[in-house]
Amino acid sequence: MPYSQEGFVLSSAERGLSAMLPQNQGMTNREDMGTGALADVNGQTQRQYDHAIQGVRMGTMSARPQAVVNETNKLKKGAVEMSTAQQFLVRKLTDDKYNVLERAGGSNALMELSGVMQDPMGAQQFAQNIRTQGVIGDLLAGSNNIA
Repeated sequence: MPYSQEGFVLSSAERGLSAMLPQNQGMTNREDMGTGALADVNGQTQRQYDHAIQGVRMGTMSARPQAVVNETNKLKKGAVEMSTAQQFLVRKLTDDKYNVLERAGGSNALMELSGVMQDPMGAQQFAQNIRTQGVIGDLLAGSNNIA
């Protein structure tokens, strides 16, 4: 009787499983899967090959999410750098405009305008003045065209 058949029966009997499992029909060592059952072949080569295949599979499985995270981080970094550059430009332009207004005394005018706009009647009067100036401008433009 081949060892594969005999070993299975004896192992099952030792564990009290011989009544639960059907007896192995057995196979010759040459029909067994892998090189582990072949007496004349070193099984270490096959195991090393299997481990290498497993390593490639696991490396590929873990490399996919890592690559996605790396690309996402690159996009985030680029967005942060672009946002920082834009923020710097906006701050620079704002500071320059503020400096120009400050030199021209515009900050006082802005404070006065803010005070007018805070008062409800002042805001209405301001809007009325703007409309009146627009009408006057239109009339002047029309009179220039007539002459």
